[in-house]
Amino acid sequence: MSKTVLITNQVPKFVLAPVEGLAEVRMGGEGYRIMTREEVLASAKDCSAIINQAELKVDEELLEALPNLNVVANISVGTDNLDLDAMTRHGVWATNAPNSFRQPVAEYVIGALIMLSRRMIENDAFVRSGRWDAFEPGRWDGFGLHGRTLGIIGYGRIGRTLATYAGALGMTVISHDQGHGVDKLHELLRESDYLSVHVPLLEETRGLIGPAEFQEMKPGMILANASRGGVVDEVAMIQALQSGKLAGAMVDVFEHEPVVPEVLRSLPNVLLSPHVCGGTIQSREQGRLCAFRNVAAVLKGECPPNALNRP
Repeated sequence: MSKTVLITNQVPKFVLAPVEGLAEVRMGGEGYRIMTREEVLASAKDCSAIINQAELKVDEELLEALPNLNVVANISVGTDNLDLDAMTRHGVWATNAPNSFRQPVAEYVIGALIMLSRRMIENDAFVRSGRWDAFEPGRWDGFGLHGRTLGIIGYGRIGRTLATYAGALGMTVISHDQGHGVDKLHELLRESDYLSVHVPLLEETRGLIGPAEFQEMKPGMILANASRGGVVDEVAMIQALQSGKLAGAMVDVFEHEPVVPEVLRSLPNVLLSPHVCGGTIQSREQGRLCAFRNVAAVLKGECPPNALNRP
């Protein structure tokens, strides 16, 4: 067996099944930690394939350093870590796992909107503080989701799944996709009570929700960002939270991840999470199996099921 597959973290052995008999698998990282770029460059000289969580920047430098590489598979919907043009020039396949995480992300967003809208974070903190000494009807009331409007920016697999869940709760859903123009985006911002962002990080989407967009929003909106940190201007978002323009926010991704601004961590109307919206036991399993199936196809000389390019 002459081929080697590197995966940048530790995974259960059963997900390696698609490449059994095709290649040796080398796992990196320790515990839940993933390999650094430097560790990958040092460890993957002889590798035909790399499987990562969309954390590894695959650019000209890496491709030049790893001449044996045939495929890089993301265990992720996102692909902004992959320079597809450079990969195609170097004859390297790029793949992702487009279906594995859509339901968990949609569930997480719905859960976050309920928590923020019903003021669950504040309620929990109040009870834990020991200050609750009487039943006070109305003091902690928030809003129900039924009858309110959810704006979804990015109407792909995740956006459509979220729309289905929101509709089941009696919400009105409006959406905006890339290419539909700034007028439609600003109309959505003015009409929505909640906003959920699900676009990839591209040059045209970087800073998509910035100062002008926050000005257009309906006062008291709740924002959920489960896409990429660079899509939402963090400074403008913090200012909107501090001014009350935003009533709350769920932030799972950050502009300079894993750095989270101290002021954002201090705000009581924000639900923060460490890039885990798509992470369930089932989705991780499905995503890993998907990545290994993509790699197995390339090792057998076939087009991978979830190809992003054609080298």
